[in-house]
Amino acid sequence: MWWKLLLAGLSGTVVGGCLVFYVFYLTHDASRDIRLVHFAKEWSSAGREWKPFAEWLRHGGRKFKYDIAVHSAKSGMTEDEIRAVFGPPDLVIGVDRLSSEFSAIYMRGLGATSAYLYKLGGFAFYDPGKTASQDLAINHEAFAVLFNSSGKVVYRTAVSLRPDDELAALDADTRSDDRVTK
Repeated sequence: MWWKLLLAGLSGTVVGGCLVFYVFYLTHDASRDIRLVHFAKEWSSAGREWKPFAEWLRHGGRKFKYDIAVHSAKSGMTEDEIRAVFGPPDLVIGVDRLSSEFSAIYMRGLGATSAYLYKLGGFAFYDPGKTASQDLAINHEAFAVLFNSSGKVVYRTAVSLRPDDELAALDADTRSDDRVTK
């Protein structure tokens, strides 16, 4: 008799746990979709004046939204879907520049032939190679969405920029209407 009570309690625990997990899964997706709506409005530079947007970038704007960006750009999305979520890219690069300047991500064998780059801005970090009065340096990054030859997303990541790179200059409006597919 006691084994029936034990079995009923164990079954109830399993069913209850599955129910809690299922409810969490549904609400988590819903909250992610809500965040995505607000994310797209803040992230995109479409229809905005560049100078105030650049100031927002300078103060960490997109950098604080990077984790949402990585989860929003899903593999297999089309170029139009990326533009709908992220707005116009700050730079569109082809396979030549991708393989030479961003070889670390190009060499992963993902079949990437082009990329959209979005300015993330700069952040300060400690550089022990500098003199004591200049031991902080600024590192600039961009969010890269890589596309294959058919215009589908194959990868997304942050990339470091050289200080002389055009994307490192936050005040320069580099938004592009170029496309990876014709």
